[in-house]
Order: sequence, then C-alpha cells, then structure tokens
Amino acid sequence: FNGDKTIFFQDLMFYHIDKNEWRIVDSPTTPPPRSSHQMVALPSHATHPNGCVLLFGGEFASVSQSQFYHYRDLWKLDLVANTWLKIEEPKGPSPRSGHRMVNQKHKLIVFGGFHDNLKSCEYFNDTHIFDLDTYHWSKVPIPPNQPVPPARSGHQMMAYNNNIFVFGGYSKVKPDHPPASSSSGKKGNTKPSQKEAAFALTEKGIEHSDLWCLDTTTWRWSQCKTPGFQPSPRSGFSMVCQAPKKRCLFFGGVHDVENDDEFGTSVFYDDLFEFNLETLRWRQLTLRKSKAKGKSRRKRNAPNQTANQSNVHEPDEEDAEMEVDEEEESDNGGDEESSGAHTNVQSQQPIPQQPLPVDVSVEAKPNWPVRRMNCQMAINGNKLFLFGGVLEANEREITLSDLWSIDVNKMDEWHCVIAMDITSQEWIDEKEHSDSDSDSSGRSGSDGSGSDSEGSGDDESDEEESKTVAKKSTTASKPHSRQALKKQLLEQDEYTPRPFEPLKDFFARTGDYWAKQAFDVTQKTGKALRKDGFELAQDRFAEMRATLELIEAEELAAQKEEEERRLEESKHKDKHKSASRR
Repeated sequence: FNGDKTIFFQDLMFYHIDKNEWRIVDSPTTPPPRSSHQMVALPSHATHPNGCVLLFGGEFASVSQSQFYHYRDLWKLDLVANTWLKIEEPKGPSPRSGHRMVNQKHKLIVFGGFHDNLKSCEYFNDTHIFDLDTYHWSKVPIPPNQPVPPARSGHQMMAYNNNIFVFGGYSKVKPDHPPASSSSGKKGNTKPSQKEAAFALTEKGIEHSDLWCLDTTTWRWSQCKTPGFQPSPRSGFSMVCQAPKKRCLFFGGVHDVENDDEFGTSVFYDDLFEFNLETLRWRQLTLRKSKAKGKSRRKRNAPNQTANQSNVHEPDEEDAEMEVDEEEESDNGGDEESSGAHTNVQSQQPIPQQPLPVDVSVEAKPNWPVRRMNCQMAINGNKLFLFGGVLEANEREITLSDLWSIDVNKMDEWHCVIAMDITSQEWIDEKEHSDSDSDSSGRSGSDGSGSDSEGSGDDESDEEESKTVAKKSTTASKPHSRQALKKQLLEQDEYTPRPFEPLKDFFARTGDYWAKQAFDVTQKTGKALRKDGFELAQDRFAEMRATLELIEAEELAAQKEEEERRLEESKHKDKHKSASRR
C-alpha cells in the first residue's frame, strides 16, 4: 500500500540460507493473489511423498479497495515438482482471512478469522478439521454450555502433543451498555432514539491476551491460567515453534487504543518472547550482555575502604542488573552460555531503518529489528530468521522486506542478513493525492466534459474522505490518545512502570507483587525469590518501553509548549507595562 493504491501478490519465493538469496518459483497453476492466508508445511507421507505445503483462505482487494473478497479455497504445493494443485472439497470453512492453521497428527486444524463485506464484519470462533488421509473437512461440534474462546483474528496457534493452544488476537464487539434514551420511558414509543441507533452500529476493538487449550482427544476447549508475567494485549504478532526445546518464539505485534471519536493510537512492538509449551510460562528474550570476569570477585576481595571512602551508595539500574548476573554466574557454576558471557559485537551490516522518516513510536534499537507487525518467522536449528512485516511512521504505512537472523541459543546479537532502503519506497500522502485529483479535474473541465468530470469528482472526494478517516484512525500522535494510554496504565499500576520511572524505582514499588508471582511458580524463598521476582519485573519493564516512550515524548512536548506559551505571555506583559508607562 503506497497511500493511494493496494497491490496483492501471488509470488512463490524460496530463501536459500547457504547462498543467501531469494528465488522465485514459477508454476503453471498458481493460487490467485491474496494476503492474510495461512500456509502449513508437511513432511513426506503416503498422500504426498515429496512433502507439501497447504494453503487455505485469505483476502483480496482491488487497487482502489472498492472491492473486497475473502477466499475459502485449499491448495497443495508439491515441494519437489513445485506445482500447485487445488483441492476440491466443498464442505470446508466459510470464506475468511486472519485465521490460523496448524498440523496436528496429520490433520489440519483451522480456528477463527473474520469476514468483511464492506457493510458488516463478522469474527469467527469455530474450529474446522481437514483430514489429510481422506481429504475431507469436518467441523468440531461445541455442546451447549461448553466454554469456547471468544471470536478473533490475528491470533496465534500452537500444536503440542494432544493440545492446541490459542493466544491473543483481535476482534470487534458491541459496547455492553447502551446510552440512556429519553424516549425509552415513553409508553408505546418503540422507535429507537438517535443515540440508540448509533449505538447499534458502534463496535469497539478488543485485543485479547487470553490463552486457550483445545484437547484433541475430547475436542473440548478450556481456558488456561498462565503463571506470572505474560505479554501485553496485542495482535499481528508472529510465532514459530521450536519443537525440540518444547517452546514457541513470538515477535512484535501492534496494540490499537481506540477512542470515542475517529482517532486512535497504534503502538508497535519489537520484543521477543518465549512460551514454554509444558509449563505455560512466558519469558522475554533479550541480548545477553558482555561482562568482565572477575570484576565482582575483585570487589569482594578489595581491602576495606577508609571512612572517607564510603562503600555505600544508592543502587542504580546497572547495579540491579549486575547483581542478578553475579547470582546467575554462581548458580550456574560459571557455565558460559547460561550465564550470558557472550560478547555483544556491533553488527557490521547497516541498520536498514536508519534513514526512516519516523517519530518516537518507531525509533529502532541498535542491532535489533525495527518494530513491526505481521512479519514472517522460521527457525533452522537454533537460528531464527525474521522477514518483512508492516509498520506505521506518522501517517505513513511502510512495507518491510529486510531479513534478520539470531542464534536463539546464544542470544548474543541480531544479524541484518538482507537490508532494505526504506526511503526508496513510494508514498503518496493526502496532499499529493488531493493535488493530483484537482489537476485531473481541471484538465477534464477544460476538455469540455464538465458534467462527467463533476460526477467523477464527487466519487473521488467520497473515496478521498474515506481514506482520510482510515488514516486518522491509525495515527499515532494525538494527545487525547495518550490520555487513553495513561488511563490504561493507571489501571495496571500494580505491575506496570510509570512514565519516567527507572527500573530500580519500579522494582522497589512493585517488588512484593513480582515476588508473589515468582513464588507461585518456583516456590523459592529469600534471595533466590528476589532474583526471580526481579527478572519478572525486568521483563515487564522492557515490554512496556514502547508504550511509555509515546507518553513520555508527548508529555515532554506539552511541557515545552507550555514553557514557550508562558514566555510569550511574559514578554507581552513586559511590553504592555512599558507602553503604559510611556
């Protein structure tokens, strides 16, 4: 999307790790262009001896987005012949996109998604099974009064043993309480008021943070309780399973804060999480820091300082991190990998987002992929690959094509394998589009086709207005959106850092909460419990930085504006005093 037109692709591309190159694969038959579909790779089997990839669903829109279409087709790609085959089975799920699909014991499991016909939007919470032996679809029946996850799209699914987990996602629901109506109490008046009619059409976006489990032996859903810390609500995050380590890795995503008007805030993330498929516990993964060996020992063995050399000081953020690192080293018996004793080498590749026309909401960390949603992830051994995605800078939407990798066993550094020049990406903003429309209208009028041009202009203005509303709904720089974020943080104050609050102050304020969370999982006490609690607090602190940076930047800007206003008023008063004396 370049601000004016949307383009959908139907390319099939392979990345060769050894050669570090992308290759486009041609096929005589190819699925139509689409996005938001699902693909699952399957090993060799009697029904597909060469191994295959299965594709289901997705969406397509015309260049102007005036037409929108959802798919319900199922395709199979032979991984040796590189040929596509459409599987004709009419009893499959309804047309949808934003769903998720996994392979479980030679069965495809599809859950959720949404369907939008430009007049109404429906979110799904149904579960469908495609048997890879019989090539038939079936729907999982849900008995009455049985729990089931709320409808959603943009979530993630994980298959492990006999369980399938569903986490997060996005949906829209109607508000719980309709507005009071002056006509509701009048006898015989059944016509809804203007407020009630507007309420019936109003929907509120919700980002889920719940975890559900589907037992494939009974096909019954149950909601899971995750011990301790978990990622904040979001959608559009990416996931890959590392089966030998019994874990899944998650990256990025977006959180939309909606308000009562048309404006909203989009907070993009660049955090990396691990989800343990056995303990159901979350852990944030960060780069392991280099540290000088023996430093702590020298400090312990140093001679006593004199009275003039105080050895007591207020611990800062670095002290807290060093204390935990020292404990880890002693607990792990000096094991290099577990203690994080790796050199954090600066990446030699150029960071691809350096020339990015960004605001504070998308500033990149050094040697770390920029914040994004809907990227693609794959893992080869211990090497994690991350490709592409979408981010928003101001009112501009940027489609990424960079490729990153990291050894998730060492966690020493991200490598930018293939960079991209974001500045070369075309973007047509509202002003340029309006000027273009005005010029074309003027030229049409001069050609003597005034009536046709006028009708066309009305259509273009309607389309332009709808685009303006859509862009405003995702802008990330409105003051009242910050107020909504601050209100949300206030509700989570017990376990959430405050704007401008250092890590040591955050842990001092919330330490009891994190100790309780850690104790529920580890049952440790004393110094070991404090260490575990600090790790949970540190993960939460890092996870909330993106949101806090938005609020802090807005508050700093507001303070600067207020200082300039007071200075201007002071100058005006001084000038007025001088004039009155003359």
